[in-house]
Amino acid sequence: MKTYGFKLKDQVGEFTRWFSSNGEFTGFMTEEMKQVIVAQEFLVFHQAYACAKAAAKNRGIEFTTLYEQDWKNVQNPVKQFLNKIFRRKK
Repeated sequence: MKTYGFKLKDQVGEFTRWFSSNGEFTGFMTEEMKQVIVAQEFLVFHQAYACAKAAAKNRGIEFTTLYEQDWKNVQNPVKQFLNKIFRRKK
């Protein structure tokens, strides 16, 4: 399966990065989470994936790989945006 993104999760926050984004954080950011996010922030996706996976392992943060089915479940953010713009009024 092709990797589409990854998710980092600790007790108080969650960071999700898809292949086409720089990521989104929800919750409260701990110092460990901040270190992992900053470490991968300016890297291209595949390098960021490897960096975040290694950094999360060293800091006790849960790392989850996201696949195509996960992407389809949340629907493409671009598709959602276009649907909002071009939604027909009933």
